[in-house]
Amino acid sequence: MPASQGLFEREGDLLRPTSAALGPWRPDALHGGAVSALLGDSLGDDDWTMARMTMDLLRRVPAEPLRLVKRAATTTRRMLRTSVELWCDDRLVAKAEALSLAKAVLELPPQSRSVLEAPTDLDDEPLQYRDAIVDRVGYPSFVSEAVATRRQRLDPTRPHAFAYWLRLLLPAVVGEDVSPIQRVCAAADYANGGFTNLSFEEWSFVSLDLTVQLVRSPVGDWVAVTNDSLAESTGVGLGDAELYDIAGRIGRATASLLVEKR
Repeated sequence: MPASQGLFEREGDLLRPTSAALGPWRPDALHGGAVSALLGDSLGDDDWTMARMTMDLLRRVPAEPLRLVKRAATTTRRMLRTSVELWCDDRLVAKAEALSLAKAVLELPPQSRSVLEAPTDLDDEPLQYRDAIVDRVGYPSFVSEAVATRRQRLDPTRPHAFAYWLRLLLPAVVGEDVSPIQRVCAAADYANGGFTNLSFEEWSFVSLDLTVQLVRSPVGDWVAVTNDSLAESTGVGLGDAELYDIAGRIGRATASLLVEKR
């Protein structure tokens, strides 16, 4: 198991990132999945169903103590709108807002549902080969410390058609539980999915924002991401992913990407 016990440690009013929160692009910046899990969880409310979470990464989120600031919520009978900001000293580095709907239990007529059949041995799969990831990235990070992954081929006739099943191993904050919202927000950051024609060693494709739309919270520990990333010579990329759990499709995630030569 990873040495870190969470993505962030509380130090008074601040949150100090652990090595498990670091991103793969540079060792002094955080992974979008770590930031997304933290902000998404802070916007969750057990009395409501989160339908959308939008996060903006306003600048590099540094591996330094951070301050989480919740703004006043707006509530109607059917909707709850919440927002939160992430500060480093006097710099606003990220912000997020959520739209949640009043919980309901409806008897809907039968409808076609998209289901992604999970591998039967999903829980028996060894955790991601951490040493190999550390060697490739150059240091322990979110991708080697905080998540277990399993790649699943979707269509033998399409060489690059895969789903990635992800399990968040650590809570957003040391000593707290891993919540369903943390799981789905961390997995959703993998909407960029990488590019088959852009090698990690030569190219970076950094998420600048993330929008997660859900019809329900995920069931179980694993969230699957099927993505269709797109990059153009303009240097702009698009991450576009469908989100699944073991019971079926639960939503979609999209991200704007900055594509650059390393």
